[in-house]
Amino acid sequence: MFNRDFWTEIWHTISQQKTRSLLTAFGVFWGTFMLVGVVGAFSGLNHGFMGLFSTTDYETLLFSPKLTTLPYHGMSNSRMWSIYYDDLEVIEKKFSRNVRQTGGISLINGDKRLVADNGKTGFAKVQCVMPSYFLPIPLEMRYGRFINDIDMMHKRRICVIGVNVASRLYGENVNPCGKQLRVGQFSYTVAGVIHKTNKVVEVVENEDELVLVPYTTGNAVYELEGKFDVAYALMDITPDLAGDEDKLLDFVREMHNVSPDDEHAIEVVSMQGYVQQWGVVFVGVNVLTWVVGAGMLIAGILGIFNIMLISIRERRQELGIRLSLGSNPRGIVLQVVCESLILTVSAGFAGMAAGLGVVTFLRRMVESGFDGDGFLGIPQIPFGITIGALLLMIVGGALAGFVPARKVVEQEVVDLLSKQE
Repeated sequence: MFNRDFWTEIWHTISQQKTRSLLTAFGVFWGTFMLVGVVGAFSGLNHGFMGLFSTTDYETLLFSPKLTTLPYHGMSNSRMWSIYYDDLEVIEKKFSRNVRQTGGISLINGDKRLVADNGKTGFAKVQCVMPSYFLPIPLEMRYGRFINDIDMMHKRRICVIGVNVASRLYGENVNPCGKQLRVGQFSYTVAGVIHKTNKVVEVVENEDELVLVPYTTGNAVYELEGKFDVAYALMDITPDLAGDEDKLLDFVREMHNVSPDDEHAIEVVSMQGYVQQWGVVFVGVNVLTWVVGAGMLIAGILGIFNIMLISIRERRQELGIRLSLGSNPRGIVLQVVCESLILTVSAGFAGMAAGLGVVTFLRRMVESGFDGDGFLGIPQIPFGITIGALLLMIVGGALAGFVPARKVVEQEVVDLLSKQE
């Protein structure tokens, strides 16, 4: 049955309507390309974006004091309260079971004028931080080192500057460590240069544009009175993480006579909560991408179904003659099914190859170092989607040929040979 004449006739039928066949096959091509290419590209965005928040095995809980809105323990509302340096040690002792480390950040108001020892000047914000600051914030050292415990203990006049600050003051790819930098009225030795690896996690300011000094030094120089603008706790990820966070925050409120019902008196950012929120968003977008891609592929298959209906309608008399001459109805149905499958599968494989090409191009871009500030991860096409697209093409293509062909061969030969109105 599958002889040379069989395939020659199929090719002759397809080639008679080249434009129509190509346009119809393009629908399957585009649907497969969208399903494979878009889903694969989106997987890279998903992996890269979520990877920005999943680089550590602990939770980062940030909290900062705000005006109270409820009276509590004789304290009036509209009261500004503060988190102090000594509070951190109390919190660590109280929650030693699941709090690994605590820390705080103090902001120095206004931009400070910077004067480098080479005469160049500029402006930047100053933050007073602790050594643990390097843990919750996605940073890497471009040069030198970060603030350490000895700097804190001896209140050293050292600073760590952002990579953009270093470039403006000292030039591109210049190591400024050991050089003097005047920040406002005070002089510091540059100990390191940092670069932010995750532009999404924005705690206070972009670290690439900051000057960081040890908290104890800043407390003495800028008279911070031991206060923090933002405090943070690095916590173990436990099954009851939300409950652990609530207990810690309730304890902080109780320490400072803040009502446990006053949700506005403390601003809280939970990195794990942030991850979960974005996870839900990406699941929704992922499902939408699959639905749109599969819908476009199905639309292309329906186009094949439509073209096969038209083709069979135009060939009614030809098929009627073949049946009258003793051709096997099953052979006719099989030929039409093969014709439909050739259009569907060939266009589908072409679309799949184009989609793989896009994914491969994106993969090479990421591997070569272009990651969109960390937003792009290694794109990949799930094995399931490849198999699913292949099965959908085969089943849909077979049905697109089988249904109209079966309908024709079940008719009387006389009706097939009669001229249609």
